[in-house]
Amino acid sequence: MNYLQIGLVGLMAWPSIMNAELDPHAVYTPLTCEGRAVDTRRGDEMVREYMHGQIESIEKETFAGMDELADWEKARPEIRRQVLDSLGLDPLPEKTDLNVRVVSRIDHGDFIVEKILFESMPKLYVTANFYLPKSVEKPLPTILYLCGHAGSYRDGVTHGAKTRYHYHGVWYARNGYACLIIDTLDEGEISGIHRGTSKAQRFWWHNRGYTPAGVETWNGIRALDYLETRNEVDAARIGVTGRSGGGIDSVWLAAVDERIAAAVPIAGKTSDIRMLIEENTMDLSCDCAHAINMYQHDTAKTMALIAPRPVLLGGSDKDDYYPLDGIVRVYQKTLEIYKLYDAEDSLSLNIVPGGHKSTQEMRIPTFHWFNKYLKNDNSLITIAAEKVFDIEELSLFGDIPESEKTDWMINPGPQRSDKPPYKMTGRVPGDQINTQIDELFVPRYVPLSPDATASEIQGRYDRNMELLKQKTFRSWPNDPSDLNVKEGLSVVRDGVRFSSYRFTSQENIDLTMYLIRAADAKTMDHVVLDVVDEQGWDGFLAKMKPRFPGVLAEERDPVADDVAGFADLMNQVRGGHRAVAVFAPRGVGPTAWNPYQHHLIGFLARENGNNPYEWEVDLKYTRRIYRQFVELGQTVDGMRVWDVRRAIQVLKEVGTQATTVDLRARGTSAGVALYASLFEDGIEALHLCDLPATHRQGPYFLAVNRYMGMPDAVVMAALKARVYLNGGTRGEWADALKRAEKLGRGSVIELTSKGVED
Repeated sequence: MNYLQIGLVGLMAWPSIMNAELDPHAVYTPLTCEGRAVDTRRGDEMVREYMHGQIESIEKETFAGMDELADWEKARPEIRRQVLDSLGLDPLPEKTDLNVRVVSRIDHGDFIVEKILFESMPKLYVTANFYLPKSVEKPLPTILYLCGHAGSYRDGVTHGAKTRYHYHGVWYARNGYACLIIDTLDEGEISGIHRGTSKAQRFWWHNRGYTPAGVETWNGIRALDYLETRNEVDAARIGVTGRSGGGIDSVWLAAVDERIAAAVPIAGKTSDIRMLIEENTMDLSCDCAHAINMYQHDTAKTMALIAPRPVLLGGSDKDDYYPLDGIVRVYQKTLEIYKLYDAEDSLSLNIVPGGHKSTQEMRIPTFHWFNKYLKNDNSLITIAAEKVFDIEELSLFGDIPESEKTDWMINPGPQRSDKPPYKMTGRVPGDQINTQIDELFVPRYVPLSPDATASEIQGRYDRNMELLKQKTFRSWPNDPSDLNVKEGLSVVRDGVRFSSYRFTSQENIDLTMYLIRAADAKTMDHVVLDVVDEQGWDGFLAKMKPRFPGVLAEERDPVADDVAGFADLMNQVRGGHRAVAVFAPRGVGPTAWNPYQHHLIGFLARENGNNPYEWEVDLKYTRRIYRQFVELGQTVDGMRVWDVRRAIQVLKEVGTQATTVDLRARGTSAGVALYASLFEDGIEALHLCDLPATHRQGPYFLAVNRYMGMPDAVVMAALKARVYLNGGTRGEWADALKRAEKLGRGSVIELTSKGVED
């Protein structure tokens, strides 16, 4: 049976409606900087075209070379490993004792509910309700129900999402199933955080390679381990389902754990990358929907891992979170793999009227699907799913002994604007790690011992370079396009030549480097490449545009005229064989992105820039750009490292004939320049001002902190170049200095007090 239930008119109209409402050209409000308007349309168009090209490339590669079942079967184990790695689950954590406790039982007459508490890893608590028929004579088909983001609160206390979804468990128990409903990390009785990058600015999750999707998947795996211990459960007939966040988690779990015999993900993990990025549904998407996508998987690639097991994709025709055309594309693409198994009937689509909510129309096909594949029963559904409990009846911690409780409170304001601060005073175990699991779940790299030998240090750094290539920067172009260097205007004034060079960093990313040198210099012995951030770009304009307006005609006017800064810059290059190049990577300066330009309905910028929510919109767009890049298997900063590499290569093509190159940068850009130096030869020195001692506040690179940190990068760079650290303390870099000394490079790392331009 095929559950494709949608009107043709609606299917045809939906994409056009979405495109009309989200058209990024519909409103243009200039970005304001220091009180003046800044036209960012160049950067906006560039990033739009870039992402479009990246999406098309990912879609093209999804099942490339998998024309036969043998091709897919050969690739499948590695794809599964990549999914686990992207979730922070490769290798899988140790399966420690679940420490299961049946806290109490409810006898409802025709079924029983057990309140279950278990630990998916030590002190990571999972709260659950287990529904069973009153009489169990043989092992039953079983449903693992994964909850969505439906909190359950009363008088400032959370009782767990499972209490909101309890009518599912009631239906299954009344119809001959066992059903375990587990709380999510985000909306459980002990609440951690899901929306770390979407709401709370925890972009360091990307460095750690952490996603709450990994925790939810692991909790699901351990829930299956528990179900296998129950005599009431037929382990060969376990299905998984959930709606919204639970639908997301159902896909992750079924993809990586073959103990799932059938799955019904509803309104979750059914958007492809195109929908998330080009049709701007990313803002509505929780972090639990996303892996650290180092391997550039589209949704269908993950979904196909479930094949040929039965999957019913559920959705609604007016769901803002998971719009219809994205669901259809995921279904059609995944069907390619099901066809290889001759199992087309095992993948189906159920689309019902309505928005992002649970409805009877959605539930009945779900019940029928599991009846068919877990019970071999195609009879009519005659019993409705109904709510029979008050939320407090199903929560656990009111029944926990007083000696195990603690006072604890969480304010989830950074996560959810619609969720008030709530408390669990006197309710939760005092040793729980749920609230700090983002710090603990993915193992962080262990720094080398102070006693490590030079050989051990070198071996670690060789491994780091391989991991940077295989994981963190995996999405860099394998076959870089030609630089296509084109010289722009070149103007001589006061004995100095100022030139611009436009080049292609990668497809759809065209950038400009500026070169300042003595007018009569035919060759240059030394070039200093300044990698600037937005502040550095403004400083560059203040020095140069008042004197070379023609070369910088397309750039914004500076805030002020920096006469002294210009004089100092001229002294660096005049009368010698030294040049200074200035470069702003993507999204900075000439290609800056406008936080108002890429908006979602409901967050439109106000006319004339009069926007009382300017700060919120700025952060909102920053979040979106950072998250969209990760969906493409990249980070903004990681691709800026690539841009700096290409700028270094340009210096070799523009006739400088420089024998040495220095890199100069400040703050996060110093981290970008540092990592670029690891991949390019010919760098003599790095001048890094206020380099972050950790990646916590940037630069953000995918999963880098699983195997190395910023001090490691400094020593690795010192193996090839001198490194001047300005603004740091000896304590911050003590370990790096010791390792460099063991490698015979201690003298090339210097802590200085000079400015970035000295």
